[in-house]
Amino acid sequence: MKIKQLQYSETELFLLLKTGQTTEFNYIYDFYSPILYGFLLNSGLSEKYSTDILEKTFTKIWNNSRQLPIHNNFLIWMLQITTENIRDYLQNHHRKFTIEVKNCAAISIKFTDVIEPALPNQSIA
Repeated sequence: MKIKQLQYSETELFLLLKTGQTTEFNYIYDFYSPILYGFLLNSGLSEKYSTDILEKTFTKIWNNSRQLPIHNNFLIWMLQITTENIRDYLQNHHRKFTIEVKNCAAISIKFTDVIEPALPNQSIA
């Protein structure tokens, strides 16, 4: 499998988004969507939730691309937006959850509105 190489610096990525051009946005989407999708799946979300949140994340980025501030780390900035969208999405779907931040690129989501079924041969006290 060939690994994609990013062709731009952090600052250049933000400037690309600010142009509002779909070609530049598509470049960013093609490079970062697999990374963000993996982040969502690894956090404990279903494929459906992950797909929906990924779409909302890139829609939010596109809709606000003209007024974006420039940050030091493009990926960390995208992960922060994705995490905000996780919270919004789950709250809008009336889910109860906790988010544990493991490090700057990993979180864990625990749903507190789901009762875990007992394992076979396990009694419920």
